[in-house]
Parts: sequence; structure tokens; C-alpha cells
Amino acid sequence: MREKSELQRAVGKVREYFSGRALNENTVLAAYMRAAGLPAAGAQWNLAKSAVKQGYSFEAAVRLAQTQEGGEQSPHPRETQSESPKRAARANRLDWYPKQFGPGDLDGLGAQRLLGTPNIAPADVLVRETAQNSWDAGLNPETDFCINLRALGPGEVRTLRDRVLVGNPPISGLASLLSRERVPVLEISDRGTVGLNGPVRNDQAVDPGTDTNFIDLLFNVGAPRDVHLGAGTYGFGKTVAYTTSRVGTVVYWTRCEGEEGLEDRFIASALGDGYDADGKRYTGRHWWGRVIDDENRVEPVTGNLARELGSLLFSRGFEGTETGTSILILDPIIDDGGSGDAIATLTDAILRNLWPKLLRNQTDRRVMRIRLQRDGSDQALPAIETHPQFGGYAACLLAVRSAQAPDLDERISWQFPLDTYEVRSQRPNKLLGHLALTRYPVTEAIVESYPSRSVALMRNRAELVVKYLERHQIGVDGFQWAAVFKPTEETDDSFADAEPPAHDDWIVASITDPRRKRDVNISLREIRKITDAFLSPNRTNVDSSKPVIPTGWVGDMLSDLIPHPGERQPAPSSKKGKSERRGGKRSAKPQARLVEVRYAPGSRLGWTRTSLDVEVDRAPVGGASVDVDLTVGIEGGSWPDDETIKRLGWLAEGNFATGPRQLKPKQTATYVYEARSELAIDVEVRVVDR
Repeated sequence: MREKSELQRAVGKVREYFSGRALNENTVLAAYMRAAGLPAAGAQWNLAKSAVKQGYSFEAAVRLAQTQEGGEQSPHPRETQSESPKRAARANRLDWYPKQFGPGDLDGLGAQRLLGTPNIAPADVLVRETAQNSWDAGLNPETDFCINLRALGPGEVRTLRDRVLVGNPPISGLASLLSRERVPVLEISDRGTVGLNGPVRNDQAVDPGTDTNFIDLLFNVGAPRDVHLGAGTYGFGKTVAYTTSRVGTVVYWTRCEGEEGLEDRFIASALGDGYDADGKRYTGRHWWGRVIDDENRVEPVTGNLARELGSLLFSRGFEGTETGTSILILDPIIDDGGSGDAIATLTDAILRNLWPKLLRNQTDRRVMRIRLQRDGSDQALPAIETHPQFGGYAACLLAVRSAQAPDLDERISWQFPLDTYEVRSQRPNKLLGHLALTRYPVTEAIVESYPSRSVALMRNRAELVVKYLERHQIGVDGFQWAAVFKPTEETDDSFADAEPPAHDDWIVASITDPRRKRDVNISLREIRKITDAFLSPNRTNVDSSKPVIPTGWVGDMLSDLIPHPGERQPAPSSKKGKSERRGGKRSAKPQARLVEVRYAPGSRLGWTRTSLDVEVDRAPVGGASVDVDLTVGIEGGSWPDDETIKRLGWLAEGNFATGPRQLKPKQTATYVYEARSELAIDVEVRVVDR
């Protein structure tokens, strides 16, 4: 019998259908039956009551009763006179299929390692991979994606042990897990997707354009990406579901369009270590389904048995003609850092990786509804637009969307400075993507070590975060910054080619096509250059861990962030070479300016070499004389120091020349210096009289 506290939690989900005077298993079950449109009487009621007494959840008992409408197979069918006991037993459960080694086979441990060593936490990889696959499988304008942390009860564990994970597979910890009364699971489901459709055997040719989602996820390893503008695939990254399970075991239930209409498919799979048995070698990869004996292969069970087993084990079924996929990860590993709060860990992973899907503004876009549950109860996810950290990223994404689709009504209610840039290559002149940046205050809700300081890199249509490209913090207490970069539709495939199996980086060296490699290489270079200029204008800062910002720029920033009564006066400025207006006319004097700054290791350990490209605006035909002043930036000013700055001079044909340099119109010259890497150097380029 269930305890009163468990009954109170259960009845909370169907409170409006509860009419019993006493709180017990029968009155709660009756409420669940009425909520599902079933009578609390008759054969279906008796079957549901029997399932609850055996330890099944109320939801599973009701779904089991629903499968009996129309006389479908019961969970424990009696043998008919025409069936042998062995055949009847097999028809009621799955078959175990351990994969024997053959030419070219990969062992289970090797398959687990294919994901590599991602740069992000396991929970982040799991959320990112499953969400990406659900997004790519989207069928409707709206995809529902749900993560439910729950536990199987005694009846569900018995079904798992006796009817699904049958046999005696040599998987470490599995037998011990199945001997418990309750088994923790992580149930991840999507609806409004195509499900795991396509053929169920991977040894036969497939017509071009045919979906192969089932065999790509369950049987193949490393399937190529075939979704244009998609985020992920059922490729190497699918192994994260197995590595998240302490016993490397996952159960799958899907409903998809089959050859004869809607079809339920059910199968389980495991990745373990290779082993020897009966003089044969086995890979450590296991499946439970329907073994085709004379063909030495395995398929999913389908139809009534698939629907029945899915209804008994999963908390979420399929309504009407709904399609999609549910997976059950057994005994999940959720690294909560010792806090004991796995829900908080999953919430953080959803925020870091899926925040673009949590935006309220999804104008003219496919929508992904994301839910996080504990035992079937929804857990609140923060509002992104007002989040103390991710609110800046949300504003930047909306700005990038507006730049890439100006005809859409992207409303941006963001009260802080926000700049948007085109990221281009020059030869050929090609638009590669858009970058938006903003700076905003740190609130008390953000701990000291958590202010935002990154560019969120994401793909064009998918809008799932690939990586956070960190740069230095703003050197002003109380401020943080955020940025978003998205490539254009035309260049999106270039960035897809740069992604490793975990989809957590853009690696230029992995691209073989030189044109696509160039797209990504130039984009990353320009992103860094634009971001660093946004953070530290008119300053070369060679130590990203100790940024020093000119006080004049701080005044500019504060003047943007703090409202002034009446007409706002300009803040102090450290920007050099601003022309003054006299009598309403702009000064025609030549002005020197920096066009690019590059860094390289210096000639001494702990030093950095900096190259400054300089031009002159409005230079006369004969040219203008330009010089560079360098000082060490300190609090409240600067300090000339010849011992920590080595001035090499103007670079010309491999040699350096000191003193001023004569520059003609549209001519660029490079000035080089070295300085100790821990220092921030103030740079002023100026036109001098000769």
C-alpha cells in the first residue's frame, strides 16, 4: 500500500477529477481514470486496479487500461490452447541480442569513447545532444521537449527485469540495479517530431531521401549530418545517453509513420565492455527486441506489445495521432557538485545551452517548448529576458535576428547599450554573419565569480549554443557584458563542418574545404577583434586576466547606463583625434588612427609583441608625419617606462625605423613594440608637425 504522502502528491495532478471521501489507492486511481475519459468500472477498471496493486504508477495503470480498449493483449496473457508455453512467454517479452565480433566491429567501450572529451559538463552534453536531435526531427511548428527525473516503482522494475532486460547480460551493475524495488531514471521525451522512423535494419540499401532515424540512433555509429541548417545528428554524440547511465543502458519507445500507418516501436540497448563467452568474443553492445534467428539480427517489437511495454514503463504516452520519441536512461549520473540537487544541475544545463528556445519572442520561427519535471511535476524555469545574466544574451540574439531578417518584428526591450556588427571577409567581399554586443550592470542575483564575459556562438536556424567564447571582463566593478554571433544561412554549413562530435566547438583545422575553412577562420578572428575593441577601445591590453580600462571610456559607459535629468551632457572621453567643431565646420586637419592590432609572443619570456597598423585620415598629397606614444596604464593615469616597454619602431622590408613616419593617403604602416605581458599599455597615434 502506498503511504499517505505519496497519495497526496499523486492526487495533486488530478485534483479536479477527485471525488472520493477517503484518500486511498482506489479513489486516486478512479480520479486518474476519469481524467483519461475511462469509467471507474468494468474490465478496464479491474485491469488498472490489478496493475496498481502490483506496484505500477497510477499513470502506467491507466495507460495499460487504455491499451485494452478493443481487446488488445493484456500484460500477462494466458496461453491459448494453440500456443506452446515457450512461444507464449516469448511473445510477451523481448529477446536479448548480444553482438558478436565481426570484421570491422567496434567494441562497446570504444563506442562510448567516440564522443571524445567534451569541454563542457556531462549534464550539458546530455541536454545539448538530446535537444539538438529533437530539434532536427521536428515535424510540427511546435516541438515539445521534456526532461523528467523520476523513479520506477516495484511493478515497473518487475516489468523491466522480467519482460525487457531479460537474459543474463554481463553488464556491470545491471543485475544489482534490477534487484531493487525502485530504480532512478531520467525520462527524456519529445512530441511533434517524426520519431525514430525509417527502416529497422541497416544491412539493406536505402533509397536517397529516406529518413533513417531509427537505424542511425540504434544501430549505426557516426552517421553523417543530413539535415540542412540542423544542429546535430544521431551520430557520435548519441553515446552520451549511455555514458549518463551508470549501467550504460537505455530504453526507447517511439511512435512514427510506418509503411502501414502509425507504428509504435520499442527496443532497449546497452553499451558495456567487450567479453568472451562460450569460446566467442562479444563487443559489449547489447540490444533487447525481437531477434530474427535465421538472419542473426534484432529488430524493435512493434504494435500492441510495443505500446503495452511503453505504457508500463514510461510516464508519458502518446495522445491521438501524436508522434515522437521517449528514452529512459537507467540510474542516471547527474553531477550536482555534491549539492544533492540534480534538478538545479539540469536547470543550469538548460539555461546555458537552450536559453534561445526559452525566449517568449519566437516570431515566425519553429518553437521548442521545454519542460523540466521531477516525478512528473513541472519545475519552474527562469524568464530569460529578465534573467540577471542571460538577459544580455537574449537582447543580443534579438538584435542579430533583426539584422538577418529586418522584415520581422523583433521587439527588443533592452535599456542598455547594444551594438550590432556585420562580420565580413574582404576578398571576396562576403557577409559571414552578425555579431551583437551589450554591456549591463551586475545585479545582486549574480555571485561575484559569475558575471557574463563571453560571446555565445550558435548556428543560424537551430539557435542552440555551440560554445561560449570567453574574453576578458570589463575592468569596472559592477558591470558585465554579453554577445551573440550567428552565421548567415549561406555560410551555416561551413560552421557545421567545424564542429566535433560533441558539437561544442568550431575547430578550423578539422575543415577540409578551403573555402569553408576560410569562412570560419575569418569569422572567429573578426569576432575577437570586434569584441576586444568593444571592451577596450583605444587601448591594447595584452593581459586578458587583468584588464585596465581608460577612465574616459568608463564615463562614456556610465553616461549610457545612468539617466541624467534634463539634457544629458557628454561624458569625459579618452578617444584620441576627435575633430572639434568651430563655427559649425569640421576641421580638415589630418588625423592618425589605428586600423588593426595583432599580438604574438615576445622575444623574452613573459613579454608580448604587439603590431599596430596605422593610417591617416585626410592626409595631404605629400603625406603626413605620424608618431606613436606608449605609456604604461596605471590607476588614475599613465606612466612612461622604458624598462617595461621595448619600442622596436616602424616595420619596413624586415627592418625597424624609429622616429616619426611619413604616411600618404590610404597608406598603412606597421609600428611594433614589446612589453611585459602583465601590463596594460596606453597607445596614442598622432600626427606631428615636422
